[in-house]
Amino acid sequence: MLSFYASRKASIVAGLLLCFIGSCLAAPERPQDGRLQEVQQELERRQSSLTQQQQAQKRAQAELRAVELDVAAQAKELHQTRQGIAGNKQQQQTLRQRQQRLQAVHQQQQQVLAAQLESHFLAGQNDYLTMLLNQQEPASIERTLVYFEYLNRARVEALQAIQQTQLQLEQVDQDLLVKRRQLEELLGRQSAEQQLLKTQEQRQQQAIRSLNRKITSEQERIAQLQSSEQELKRLLDETAQKRSLVQLKGLTKGSLKWPAKGRLKHKFNTRRQGSIRWKGVLIDGSSGDDVRAVANGKVLFADWVKGMGLVMILDHGKGYMSLYGHAQTLLVQAGDEVRLGDTIALVGQSGGQTSAGLYFEMRHEGRPVNPAKWCK
Repeated sequence: MLSFYASRKASIVAGLLLCFIGSCLAAPERPQDGRLQEVQQELERRQSSLTQQQQAQKRAQAELRAVELDVAAQAKELHQTRQGIAGNKQQQQTLRQRQQRLQAVHQQQQQVLAAQLESHFLAGQNDYLTMLLNQQEPASIERTLVYFEYLNRARVEALQAIQQTQLQLEQVDQDLLVKRRQLEELLGRQSAEQQLLKTQEQRQQQAIRSLNRKITSEQERIAQLQSSEQELKRLLDETAQKRSLVQLKGLTKGSLKWPAKGRLKHKFNTRRQGSIRWKGVLIDGSSGDDVRAVANGKVLFADWVKGMGLVMILDHGKGYMSLYGHAQTLLVQAGDEVRLGDTIALVGQSGGQTSAGLYFEMRHEGRPVNPAKWCK
């Protein structure tokens, strides 16, 4: 009986629910329901637009990375060619100096030989045959023979020395000719590489403009900077675990030289954008300028990083690290040891920068410190 009432009650409730649902479906849509639907549609549209924008930014970042790596490869090749040109000119200078010394020696040797020949000519009236025929004293004849033997030996030695010097001069002339031809080839290669680098840099500018067009608001720029900072912090944390086992001496405050020439465009701890502040300094410069190691160290990282472009991190020991960003190219690689003043990179504008400059950061035990207090 109870089960009958229970089933009956369930049937009534089900009927009422069906009636209620039917009435709801038949009833006209209320205004607030329509607004809710519009809001949901707008949210979906904006979410879709945001997703598309993020994907477009990722593609632009990937394109920028590819272009900047091409620029880096070309800039490195051009740098090596320029080094080859400088080395060739130095070798030619050394050869010319040797040529001048040999020419001076050659001239001196000729003068010595001329003096010997003159002495022989003057003594020619009293050669040993004449003295033998005149039956001079044996002791006098012996002395004269020794004298003539000395003169003859000196003339032979002088002639041999002149011949040797002449051969050396000919070799130097040949070496100079080879170096001149090599220099012509290097200069031609440099011209072609400069043109190719210019083309690559134009592609880089287009990629930067394309990326900037896809970042349309200050909030997006701040978000990009925050993302770059987080990526850099993660990188530094990981890098700190790879510190060299070599006992490096660390850094001495106030004794370091700046890694590149130029004015400080942005100073340490000044406002960058929104609440984000500079963790290092930005040194204004020209593309291709040398970037030098501020102290002895070991390269812990050398690669491209989002927002920072081509980055190098050096370990200096005792918890000190230095970071160099926005490089045009990197000239050493992870694992290399560098000395104070070594050229480790070239100034550039990688990472989406609109002008050339070097980002320089120093850290101690993972915390950023003001480079201006460490560098002269």
